Amino acid sequence: MQTIELLVSLKIPDVTALTAASSIRRRLGYNEVLKELRRSDYYSLDLNTTDPQVANELAHELAEKTNLFVNPNKHSYEVRSAQDRGGSTGHRCRGSGSRRYPAGTDPAAGLQWQSQCGPPGDTVDAATGHRQC
Repeated sequence: MQTIELLVSLKIPDVTALTAASSIRRRLGYNEVLKELRRSDYYSLDLNTTDPQVANELAHELAEKTNLFVNPNKHSYEVRSAQDRGGSTGHRCRGSGSRRYPAGTDPAAGLQWQSQCGPPGDTVDAATGHRQC
């Protein structure tokens, strides 16, 4: 079993991320610190293969040739391996099934926020607004 992460972002400016960045700058006093705040839809896919290359190709195929995750008119995407960032996928949840996925096979999904502040490498925790260096 290989775990692949799929990050889906808007091609156009994300007004939700822009609004959150504006609030962090104005209301929390990070005007000179926060440079950028980006938001992506996050999917963690457990693929039934032992070969990482096959899993990567399958994730690209799911993103490019289906409309389950990516609308090519408005989204860009990034595929990465969970092992590339230490193997931790965080909280895992499984749904009770839907029209798109059979019961127990829903991909874990959520939002990923990325921030850049101060010198390169500094970050701001978007949930708390605290600077992390």
